[in-house]
Amino acid sequence: MHPWLEYSFQDDSVHSFCCRHFAGTSTLSGQRYGSRPIIDVGVTRWKDISSFLEQHTRSDRHKDSAASWTKFKAIKTVKMQPIASFLMTDRNKEIKENREHAEA
Repeated sequence: MHPWLEYSFQDDSVHSFCCRHFAGTSTLSGQRYGSRPIIDVGVTRWKDISSFLEQHTRSDRHKDSAASWTKFKAIKTVKMQPIASFLMTDRNKEIKENREHAEA
C-alpha cells in the first residue's frame, strides 16, 4: 500500500508523512506553495483518492521527500546503534578497570 500515508482523525483526511516532514519549504518548478493539499491541509476527496495517491507518488516532491525520509531512517538505524554500543563497551571497560583496581 502506501507506508508514507498518515490519517488524521481530527480532520478526517490523509497526509503524506514524508512530504510533511522531509519536503522542506521550497517549491519545485511549476508548483505553488499553497497548492499542496496532501502536505498542508490533508486530502478528503475519498471518491478519487486512489488516483490522487498514485499521482502524488509519482511527483518529484514526493520522490525527493521519500528519499530523504529513507536516508534519515538509515542514518538513525545505523548511527545510533554503534554509538550506544560504543558507550556500553566503554562503560564495561571502566567497570572492569575499577574492579581490577579494587581487587589490587
